[in-house]
Amino acid sequence: MRIPSWLIHTLPQVEFSMDSNDAAPAKFRHMETLSFQREDAPGLLGGQTSWSYRQGGVVVAIGWDWAEIQRGVIALADPMAIVCNARFIGHSGEVLNERMKVLALNAIVYQLPWQEQVCAVVFPKSVPDRHCSVVPKSGVVVEVLHQRLALAA
Repeated sequence: MRIPSWLIHTLPQVEFSMDSNDAAPAKFRHMETLSFQREDAPGLLGGQTSWSYRQGGVVVAIGWDWAEIQRGVIALADPMAIVCNARFIGHSGEVLNERMKVLALNAIVYQLPWQEQVCAVVFPKSVPDRHCSVVPKSGVVVEVLHQRLALAA
């Protein structure tokens, strides 16, 4: 199934319990990556990527814009603009507010191998003069995001 990230908000909403494994990044699979030449930075690319999995009979999807910030360096374009058709439920059964949802979405995105996937799609090995390297991720970032979510509950 291919769903551009800008259409994710049209999918049925799915509840994610922060106490369960619903939002586990390992469940998500790459759906689609689109790229384009950036108008604001000639020679660099930008685009969108989307990831999903099936929970029961419903598709759970997450997507965001990315940007090549220098040749071969791919970054999340706007950490506040990650789209998802999930409604996050906190540890006490409450619906997370928008600020906490943004933290939860960033924790998921951070743990996905999305930069590797974008690089593989945008800079295939058949293009020898273009490549990108991925900066190793730190478990500390995820731990801090989870601590903030726990404190807010």
